[in-house]
Amino acid sequence: EAVEKNAGDASSGEHEAAEEAEQGGEEKKVAASPKRSQVVFEFAGEKLNAEDFVRRSEELKALAAKVSEFPNEKNFRLPQGLFRSAQYSIRWTTTLDSMLLLGVYRHGMGNFEKIKEDPDLGLQQKIYLGPQDETAVAGAPDTLKMNRRVQSLLKELVKLESEPPKKTSKASKKKAPAGKQQTLKRSLKEEPFTFKDLVSIEKRSLVELKKLSSGTLDVERQVLIQRTKDCLRSLGMAIKNNVKDKNQAHTKIWNQIAKTCKTHRSGEQLQKLFRKLE
Repeated sequence: EAVEKNAGDASSGEHEAAEEAEQGGEEKKVAASPKRSQVVFEFAGEKLNAEDFVRRSEELKALAAKVSEFPNEKNFRLPQGLFRSAQYSIRWTTTLDSMLLLGVYRHGMGNFEKIKEDPDLGLQQKIYLGPQDETAVAGAPDTLKMNRRVQSLLKELVKLESEPPKKTSKASKKKAPAGKQQTLKRSLKEEPFTFKDLVSIEKRSLVELKKLSSGTLDVERQVLIQRTKDCLRSLGMAIKNNVKDKNQAHTKIWNQIAKTCKTHRSGEQLQKLFRKLE
């Protein structure tokens, strides 16, 4: 009986092992089965991948939400330090990334000719369209690199927008009286753009300009000149897009730039240089 019992147990165990082996084989077959086919649909005479279409829609929706946070879309800026810097032959800043995405928001994905021509973006010399392009500086990224950069930025932007909001303390949730709220909104709206504001959005350009002005950088003269021009363009566009007073306020900020960065030229001279670079 003991022998028969052991034989029965062994038979049962073998049966279970065989079933597990069969299940494992089926799982392997499933794993080895070909990937599910892509869903393609036709829109406006073009065939589109459904997954790519949905993903792109989410990315553009996130971009639109981010741009809408700025009352004046010209002031749209990506958060500093959250995106990996692009490695191009020319200096590429977060401000240029911001203007690139603003161009996508205005003119659409891949429409780099319109993006380049948009005077508000300051990218006329930063994008190389091809052999017929005579406005791009040497080393400017071509449309293939720009397209990759846009896709990378949009992907990170979706992640940023999908992050849960930070918890606020009870103290921060307390609302100020209606009168104080209105005063605060009015003061913020009317508060002029200052050099301190410029530092907050163009700190890297200011640091770079100070290094270039110090004469300690071991770089070729042409590289030094080009990097200086890039700094002046970034700073000038930030001032132009944010300062309402086109004369005195502009000059005041340029004077502060010259003083802070210890440039060899006065603020008024830097301002004139920027006007020539526009």
